[in-house]
Amino acid sequence: MTVEVIMKTENSTVYIADDGKRFATETECKNYEETVIKRKKSLKFFYIVHGPDLTEGRGMYGLTYMAIESTYVPINAIMDYCFFTFGRPVAFVQGCAETDNWTVYPTDEAEFNKWPQKKMHVGDYKYPAKVLFISNGEKLEGLPEPIKLYSWVK
Repeated sequence: MTVEVIMKTENSTVYIADDGKRFATETECKNYEETVIKRKKSLKFFYIVHGPDLTEGRGMYGLTYMAIESTYVPINAIMDYCFFTFGRPVAFVQGCAETDNWTVYPTDEAEFNKWPQKKMHVGDYKYPAKVLFISNGEKLEGLPEPIKLYSWVK
């Protein structure tokens, strides 16, 4: 006895957004591009090194990556966050030698997305990086829950 296999082919249209995400309808794709893609393009990326070794001055213990969605100058919000979270920008090794307490650096999205592999090395210790998303909007795919802009001010 022979079994006859009948194959059927179908063609379908797939709509692909700027970032490669696929949609079944043009409306879904356009809506996604007008909301999510527009927000993602407005993001600014930074990293902050913080928490110096004040005993021997061997480097920084902390590394924080930050994506910020802000209609204002994002560096102002980041500096404000650093003052409230890490304190003064200057610290002193053994109470006398001046060093940075924290420093903010701009970066790009490609470098920002590498944050899970990043660690700060001080002596024999490795400290994993943290990541923050500061926004007054909703959560964005691929980023942590947003922290409301200036919510750290009590």
